[in-house]
Amino acid sequence: MADKILHKRSLTTGSIPTTASLEPGEIALNVPDGKIYIHKSGSTGQSIESAVTSNSTSSIGVLTMSGSLILSGSTSVNSGSVFDVSADNISFDFDSLSFSGSVEVTGSLITTAGITASLFGTASWANNAVTASFVQTAQTASYVLNAVSSSFATSASFALTASYVAGASNITASSLTIPSGSITITTGSITMPNRPAFRVTGAGGAKVAITTLSGSYLNVDYQQGSGWDNSTGTFTAPIAGLYQVNLITRTNSNSLGTISQLIVYKNNTGGVTGTPQIMVEFGANTTMNHAGGSTISKLEVGDTLKMVVAVGEISFDANDNFSVAYIG
Repeated sequence: MADKILHKRSLTTGSIPTTASLEPGEIALNVPDGKIYIHKSGSTGQSIESAVTSNSTSSIGVLTMSGSLILSGSTSVNSGSVFDVSADNISFDFDSLSFSGSVEVTGSLITTAGITASLFGTASWANNAVTASFVQTAQTASYVLNAVSSSFATSASFALTASYVAGASNITASSLTIPSGSITITTGSITMPNRPAFRVTGAGGAKVAITTLSGSYLNVDYQQGSGWDNSTGTFTAPIAGLYQVNLITRTNSNSLGTISQLIVYKNNTGGVTGTPQIMVEFGANTTMNHAGGSTISKLEVGDTLKMVVAVGEISFDANDNFSVAYIG
């Protein structure tokens, strides 16, 4: 019967041999931990080194490799630092890789699948995002479409200053708020939906006080949106903001013995009610024919503008016009 060789061993969990208990090159075992220890001796001095069996889940301390590290299966990282690697390439072949802590990458990070967590840092994808592949397909990526509600889009520095914001071919969002800073576009443009605007000209004929110009008195030159109702001569603001209001008209007679006024009222409810926004007035027996002017009105959603002959007589013909345009 062959002799049985038994290495030094311990049945105590966590027990580690010392250089005093092992000869250089001698092996010892910790049975419950599943670890193998060896007394290392060389130019760097003496130490106890350990190896881990394939089924062990214990920590082995620092892992130093000069080649490739290939892992398969499922790996879960709960906390702490698992890999501190300076290798040129690490390949992971996992169905799922989950981190509940943070992962720091000082080189490049290449992924063929999705990343569902937040991304921060100074790596190439953050500074040179214009050329990164994920930007080229960003139109369908959830973090771009939902960027308004993502914290990194409204507060992170790269979202305010990164060139990919200005250089991206298409960014879709219902609204975008930037709390501070500025947007710089070096090339290209911003395309917005048509702003509310309209312009009407006159159909001619005398109009006497008190008359709201509407319907057959007017010809619609153009309209963007649906704010202007020609049948009632009313513009209703669809969005709040500043609107430029322009008005040109003419006197009906140079021998009329009274003044004549054409006024654009805000929130007119009939007659000469409401707040005057702009008025064109002709004196009695005026030698003028056409006159006009412009102003800027601040309107809330639902506020209205109407053009009313308030005093005397005017003529509103094809050379005259009333126009309103949203400016912001």
